[in-house]
Amino acid sequence: MRKNQYKEAAEMGYRVIESGEKAKDTLLQIKGKTLLGWAYLEMGQTNNALAWHLRALRTTDDTLIHEKYGILFANLALNYGSLGKMDSGFYYIN
Repeated sequence: MRKNQYKEAAEMGYRVIESGEKAKDTLLQIKGKTLLGWAYLEMGQTNNALAWHLRALRTTDDTLIHEKYGILFANLALNYGSLGKMDSGFYYIN
């Protein structure tokens, strides 16, 4: 995504979710929700971003899908970090 095109990214996220729902494609739905979370995080809407990232996580309980789309967890860590809740991995780094 080009710099500062976060609103366009959010719009794309909604389209991806809609496509995923129509196709009954769980991974595509997760990707759209993760994209929305990232876009809102970049726009400084941290709580809205977290809500979308959590929706993405809760789209399925299938751990195989979660393993295939690990970027969701990286985005969740960034999101919590923005809220002052550091990911436990940073405790080991520091």
